[in-house]
Amino acid sequence: MHGAIVISKEHTLPALEGVGSYVWHVADDILEWSPGLVALYGLELAPIDEAAFNALLHPEDRLRVQSETTSFLEHSAHYSHEFRIIRPDGVVRHILDRAKVERSANGSVIAIRGVNVDITDERLADPLVGFRALADNINQLAWIADQHGSIYWYNARWYEFTGTTLDDVRGWGWRCVHHPDHLERVVERISHSFATGQDWEDTFPLRGADGGYRWFLSRARPIRDEEGKIRAWFGTNTDVTEQHQNEEKTHRLQRQFELLADSMPQLVWTVNAQGQVDYYNERIKAFWPARDPATGLFDWRKIVHPDDLARTTQEWEAAATGGHDYACDHRLKMRDGSYRWHLSRANSQQEVSDIDIRWVGTATDIEDLKRSEHERKLLLQELNHRVKNTLALVQGIASLSFRGFDDHKTALSAFHARLAALARTHDLLVRDDWQELSVSEVILTTIAALGVEENRIHLSGDDFRLSGRNGVMIGMAIHELGTNAIKYGAMSNESGSVHIDCKTLQTEPLGFQIFWEEKGGPTVTSPSRSGFGSRLIQQALASMIEGEAQIEYETNGVRCKIAGRAF
Repeated sequence: MHGAIVISKEHTLPALEGVGSYVWHVADDILEWSPGLVALYGLELAPIDEAAFNALLHPEDRLRVQSETTSFLEHSAHYSHEFRIIRPDGVVRHILDRAKVERSANGSVIAIRGVNVDITDERLADPLVGFRALADNINQLAWIADQHGSIYWYNARWYEFTGTTLDDVRGWGWRCVHHPDHLERVVERISHSFATGQDWEDTFPLRGADGGYRWFLSRARPIRDEEGKIRAWFGTNTDVTEQHQNEEKTHRLQRQFELLADSMPQLVWTVNAQGQVDYYNERIKAFWPARDPATGLFDWRKIVHPDDLARTTQEWEAAATGGHDYACDHRLKMRDGSYRWHLSRANSQQEVSDIDIRWVGTATDIEDLKRSEHERKLLLQELNHRVKNTLALVQGIASLSFRGFDDHKTALSAFHARLAALARTHDLLVRDDWQELSVSEVILTTIAALGVEENRIHLSGDDFRLSGRNGVMIGMAIHELGTNAIKYGAMSNESGSVHIDCKTLQTEPLGFQIFWEEKGGPTVTSPSRSGFGSRLIQQALASMIEGEAQIEYETNGVRCKIAGRAF
């Protein structure tokens, strides 16, 4: 009992000799005493402060009472202890102090509500008389059993609630008001306490007089004599139906949330008001272990990539401090040790009060999106590079085409044909996503576009792959050789043919060889000047493939040897 003390007219028991009640409002440090408590201590007025109250205690009990009270307030929901007081007339009385500690949601003490019973006479005779007086004036159901656990007394509240009589529930008859689904467990646990002398606590439903069941938190403690032998058991049943229903509703909602969360492909998590992750859904099993082995608590820092940790922490702290939504993309460590990009988002949730904030968040795998974004950027860079190269090639074709012919109509026709050859090769590239090209497909596609009969073209050797840019240049070279063969060489008559042999070379730096040979055509004479085709092949193509390209004008037909790198 501490602090300022006043006489209470509200928190009083019925006028019972040797019994008084009090309420201590801890926050205001105000202690209210009933008139009966003032009379029990032999006072005219209640003590005005804690020091005045302590002065009433027996000197041998004073330090113990103060220590026990401090311990009760720190750890207990209910407490009971005995002490001696010295009344103003010098008489020593034994007091039984029992109280309930009311706490807020965060555990701080709000008030202490208690009863003092003068047990001086009963302490040497029957110590249960004071208990009975007390128990008949509390809101809980209460009972007293002998040292073996056979109940022989119930308080008035028990009979009011259950509608039973003492004959109905004497001894172990109380089992008739217990729910059958819980009875076996209750009997087993309370029997164990009666046998061992240990305090008993359990929660179960009891049937009321109306036939309905309500949930009770039940406790019992042994009452021992000075030698420590159990004289009796004193028990209470406190109605916690509303609390139990709220807990059941909370558990049900939690289960529903977890079922929903476990069905999601994302990692789902919640954070409590202290900023600690207190839940992950089943998806966490796909990640690196996230529990701190020292504390057993989740630590999200264990799965964030070291290079992303500082940024993630900074963005999380900014959201937590400001109370705004959180979003961050970072790499998270998977079960196999690899990292994958995730987008983490969270919303703050206010629950009980403004300071009790929880966060509900998700982490969505965006690895494929990140990779696609990276590939898109690379593709744009590559496309930009290839467009520039293509434009440069077109510019070269135009320059050489119009420079090589005096007749603009002829030059324009040649330019169009060469652009068409370039376009056909680009069609192959687009079809294969600008990847590797088959050399045989490049050759046959280019020759077929010139209108040459298939039986006059003989392709032999290996079919190897070319890089996209090398494939374009090979296609242009075949187009020039084929056009020249149609105009002047083996394709200009009815009996000529072209033999093309492709080989892969085992020695670097060449890598491949293409040999073009015309047969059965008219007699060949070496041209007086170098045209577009020969310059394209011997200069541009040779440079592109980092090799060589030679054209020989033999009398019986043109020969061309191309050798270089395929990539």
